[in-house]
Amino acid sequence: MQSWFRYLINNNLLDARDINKIEYAIESLGLTLLNLFLILIISRFLGIAGKTILLIVFIYPLRSYTGGYHAKTRTVCTILSVISIILCSFIIDKVIFFTSYYSLFTLVTLIIAILIYRVSPRVSPNKPLTDEEIVNSKNMVGLILILDLVLYFLFMKIRIVAAAVMVSFGLVYILLVLDKIKSSLRSKEFT
Repeated sequence: MQSWFRYLINNNLLDARDINKIEYAIESLGLTLLNLFLILIISRFLGIAGKTILLIVFIYPLRSYTGGYHAKTRTVCTILSVISIILCSFIIDKVIFFTSYYSLFTLVTLIIAILIYRVSPRVSPNKPLTDEEIVNSKNMVGLILILDLVLYFLFMKIRIVAAAVMVSFGLVYILLVLDKIKSSLRSKEFT
C-alpha cells in the first residue's frame, strides 16, 4: 500500500499530510466490513437476520457521527460489536410489545433522541476532531436523528421498525454514556 501512496503523492494526486487519515479510513472500513460480515452470518444462523439488518440500518450511520465508547483493540471491538448487535436484535422482540403503548413508546424514543443529540459527538483519543469536524458531526447527528424519527413515525404501525429505531437509539446512547464514564475515570487517574 505504501508504494501506491508514493505513486499518488509523486503524481500530485494526494497530499502527503493526508496519508494517516486515509490509512485510518481504510482500516476503519475493513473493520466495519468484518463486523458486518460476522454479525450477518451469526444473525442468519440464529434466525434474526431481518431484525439485525434493521438495527444496522439505524445504528451504523448514527454511530459513525456520535462517537462513544471505543474498545482498545480491534479484536475486543469486533467481539463487543457482534455481541451488542445480536443482543439488541433479541431485545427487539421484547420491545415490540410496548409499541402498542404508542404515546409512552414515542415519548421514550424522543427523549433518547434528544439525549443523544445533547451529548454528541463524543471525541475519542483514537479519532480526535477539529472544532469544525465537531460542528459537522453534531449537524449530521441531528440530521440522522430527524431522518430516523421520520421513518419511526411513518412506519410506527410496522412495530418492528419502531422497535428497531428505539433499540438502536438506546444502544447508541449507552455507548455515549459508557464513553463519558470511561473518560471521567481516565481523568481521575491523572489527578
